[in-house]
Amino acid sequence: MTENTYGLIDAVVIEPGASAIRWMRDALGHMGVRKTHPFQSLKGSSEQIVSLTPDLIIVDIDAPEIDGFKFIHWVRSDPVYPNPFVCIIATTWHPTASLLQKVDNSGADALLVKPFSPKQIMDQLHHLIEARKRFVVSTDYIGPDRRKNPRDDPEIPTLEAPNTLRLKVSGHWDTNTARDLLAKGIGWLSEHKAQRDAFQIAFLLEYAKPGLLTHPPDRIAFLHALKVGALVDDMVKRLITRDHDPNLETTCKALLTLIERIRRKPETAAASADMEQLHTLSFRLAQAIEPSRTLEQLTHQIAESTVDYRARMECLKATKAQSAINGPAKPSH
Repeated sequence: MTENTYGLIDAVVIEPGASAIRWMRDALGHMGVRKTHPFQSLKGSSEQIVSLTPDLIIVDIDAPEIDGFKFIHWVRSDPVYPNPFVCIIATTWHPTASLLQKVDNSGADALLVKPFSPKQIMDQLHHLIEARKRFVVSTDYIGPDRRKNPRDDPEIPTLEAPNTLRLKVSGHWDTNTARDLLAKGIGWLSEHKAQRDAFQIAFLLEYAKPGLLTHPPDRIAFLHALKVGALVDDMVKRLITRDHDPNLETTCKALLTLIERIRRKPETAAASADMEQLHTLSFRLAQAIEPSRTLEQLTHQIAESTVDYRARMECLKATKAQSAINGPAKPSH
């Protein structure tokens, strides 16, 4: 690769400090990146960033006015963003253990700790071009596969994400080819995200059902049931962007109506008929999204997941209770 191969790259730098923006623009410019679009905040800038469709985003995750984690999650997860596979580098001054975990969970490709050198930026770009991690999809995560050994669970599907950065730097850029690759990648992402959402909806309702039927409803069960609304909303957005059975949208709307009925009465036990209807609708949705899974298989998998989750919740509850009895740990001398 020569310096000139970087000339086609569109980069976005989101950084509150004007001097830091100038430094990064100069560093990228030295590599041959001619189009760097700076933003000191995200207020009112989302539509502009969408229209730019950059190949690279460098975003500060320390500044509260930027809310970098929320931005990264939006880019990766919102169906309205045209390229959820864009390369993303997060930057920070304070690489604490909790922050590193948040970066992993956000969907960013990499983290650069300030102050960093132009060579560190170049090394990260080279890694993203030559050895970028494959993408995975879960209920609450879309991004590079963070598993230490993906072969431990080969049943989890992964995708070699469309990489416009690589296409441009390698000299293989073609607008039509890139459009086709992105369309296929987004189709794969939407399909697997819908499958994860549908399974999670059925699981959450199965877990919450006993607690929702008590009077008053169990608070934990109530909160779990309310998570269904966001999952259904996400699914509806994805269904709109692809060919689908119109009955799926009807099912989603019926689920939202019943969840809203439960949300409005947090102190009242859910009606048995409503819970049965939620069960029927959620299983119908899961089967429609993934028809290869039989009702028997789905029922078994949901039941198994519910038992495992209840056991983990009970273990967590017992640990918290024991900690309350023992009190905070005393510092050693």
